[in-house]
Amino acid sequence: MEILDLSTKKHQLLYTHHSVMNIVHASINQDRTLLVFTLCQRYQAPIDSTTVEGEIQDIYETCMAEVQPQGRVFSLGNPSRKMQRVQFLPIHDESNARVKQQKSLCYLLFIVHKEYIHAYSLPIAYVRATNGKSGWRIVEQPRKEYQVAKRFLWYQWDMTSQVR
Repeated sequence: MEILDLSTKKHQLLYTHHSVMNIVHASINQDRTLLVFTLCQRYQAPIDSTTVEGEIQDIYETCMAEVQPQGRVFSLGNPSRKMQRVQFLPIHDESNARVKQQKSLCYLLFIVHKEYIHAYSLPIAYVRATNGKSGWRIVEQPRKEYQVAKRFLWYQWDMTSQVR
């Protein structure tokens, strides 16, 4: 996966997976060290009382990866037939005090289409590497902070509000 920097018009490789994936959504934290992405896998559903013979179904699974430096990958939530999306929330910290603290939280929304929206906090720590690839690492499991919405019909993320 790559990101395009609109100001420089250059691509930056963020993450390489061991196989080809069908990614339907991705979000990266402000420091470009953590990446969440949703995969969609298609399969032929087994025939039962709720499916039609030969019906193709989509299964969505959301993962989080440490990308700077590239490290661990975590599965978030359970694979589901409902569309999933995870969005990092911006942290407005002009003084860059998080780096001085060495430990922090980042926040994200986990959305399961028409089912719920949950807000999570993710404990992270800043790791200084000798090879120049310093970055934030995940130190604990994400914690559900609260439920933003339940049984909703529409959501929309305003990308312009994320710009620094």
